[in-house]
Amino acid sequence: MNESKSITEWNASNGQNSEFRDFHKKDVVDLGKVAEFSLRSLFEKTNTDKRKQQQQLSEVEKQIDNLDKMRHTPSKVKGEDLPFDLKSKSVVFSMKTLIEKGRTKYLEEQRIEQPPTKTLEESKQQKQKYLLNVLKWYPAETNAKTASDIQVTSVDSDEGQDQPNISTCAAAPTATVSPRKETRSRRYSILKRLQNNKPYEKSRMKTPSEGMLQHRSETYSLFSKCKLLSNRTHGQEDFKEKRQFSQSKVESAQTDRESLRMRPICAQGSSMQRYLKLSYDQHRLITEKYDPGFIDTHCHLDFLFNKCNHIGTYAKYQSMCNGQDAFPVSYEGCVANFCQPWTFKRISWWENFLAESNVWAAFGCHPHYASSFGDEEEGYLRHALQHAKTLALGEIGLDYSSKNNHSRELQQIVFRRQLKIALEFNKPLVIHCRDADEDCINILKEIVPRDYVIHRHCFTGNWKEAEKWLSTFCNLYLGITALVTYPYTERGCNVQDVVSQMPLNRLLLETDAPYFRPHCYQRPGRWSHPGMAIHVAAQVASLREKSVQEILSFTRQNTKKVYGV
Repeated sequence: MNESKSITEWNASNGQNSEFRDFHKKDVVDLGKVAEFSLRSLFEKTNTDKRKQQQQLSEVEKQIDNLDKMRHTPSKVKGEDLPFDLKSKSVVFSMKTLIEKGRTKYLEEQRIEQPPTKTLEESKQQKQKYLLNVLKWYPAETNAKTASDIQVTSVDSDEGQDQPNISTCAAAPTATVSPRKETRSRRYSILKRLQNNKPYEKSRMKTPSEGMLQHRSETYSLFSKCKLLSNRTHGQEDFKEKRQFSQSKVESAQTDRESLRMRPICAQGSSMQRYLKLSYDQHRLITEKYDPGFIDTHCHLDFLFNKCNHIGTYAKYQSMCNGQDAFPVSYEGCVANFCQPWTFKRISWWENFLAESNVWAAFGCHPHYASSFGDEEEGYLRHALQHAKTLALGEIGLDYSSKNNHSRELQQIVFRRQLKIALEFNKPLVIHCRDADEDCINILKEIVPRDYVIHRHCFTGNWKEAEKWLSTFCNLYLGITALVTYPYTERGCNVQDVVSQMPLNRLLLETDAPYFRPHCYQRPGRWSHPGMAIHVAAQVASLREKSVQEILSFTRQNTKKVYGV
């Protein structure tokens, strides 16, 4: 029974499959017919498109042929007389008309243009007419004298020169221009001349010989000399006096140049002249041992390593510096500033710097990076301030110079925010202020007490600005960089004046490395390092007429008061 059922089921299923196959065959046949029809229609469409394109091309060619025929015909055909279809159908027509207009104008101007000899003759005639009009106002007796004097002066002025002399109006120079150079100078753009609407003679480029002749005619011609006579003098004696006066001026200018060479560069009593008189032995600063030594209170080790492509520890970099760049024997350490907010989160990176025994740190957002300081950066900043070797918060402040693209409002918000953080952690401040003294002092007055410890970093102002900072905050210290060693700059002279007047118990030495390389080590492509702060001490000592050891003792005590090291 089971076998019979399976057989019947198989037959039924086989019958169904046969019906499905027949139906499937019909569908395939219908699809083939549809595909054939679609292919035929596509082929016909492509053929029709090609025919249309060929027809359009043939029409354009006919239009161009018609234009060529019209151009060769003697009758003049204007653009207005042409049919509207020819104007609007193709861009070729418009370009053809522009070029034809340029050619016709160029040919007409070539016919009208005169040779260079005729133009020179016309200029001679104009000069002679002007001379006659000018000499009418002079007496008859002085006419010959003035003319002879003019000839003599023109010959004297041309002596010692390789160019040909121009003595009289009648003997004007002839243009000796090679035809090859002349054809080169006549090349010009048709469309550019159509826009300017200037004649060909004015728009074309002059040859070197023509330019030389024009320059000589403007400077040494009789025309210019007679013009001077008519405008300024009314006789021969006045002209001679003027000439003697001009010669005396030339002689006085020569004597002034000689005196300037022998004269000192700076005025007496200025800080620039005092610097030029001072000198110190830079090699002795490196080899001599001073007790106490010095600490660079502000530098950027991360910027320095990027400048010199150094990969490794700070001790390795210190050992690599030799010769002029060698670290002095009395160098004791540096305070590295990390002022880019995105580096606060790289904890292991900046901890490697602080692993050195003579490196301390200060963290803060520089005003150039105010837009990068947010809640996340503030959290990492608070974490960095908890490190044992983090001595201050900075550099922070305001920068209104053209180097900073951030708005003043944003800088002030970030500045206030960081001042409150510094008060929470009781950390000294490292202030960066450029062209914003008033706003910076006012914000500090609002938030920070007057006796708060502040390091005014890289001071470059004058004595009035320094006195304002020192009088406003009693525990404020001015950081002086190697800019004090620059004698020929305005900022260097200002810093020298400040150093010569400020109290030494408010002075800090810094390099702001890799910037402000000392003047005695100026070389292109070089940079400074924390060991070069001793040059600042030597320059201050020479300005204050004291020894380097005395200056180092003052600055070492000041660093202990501010940073505690």
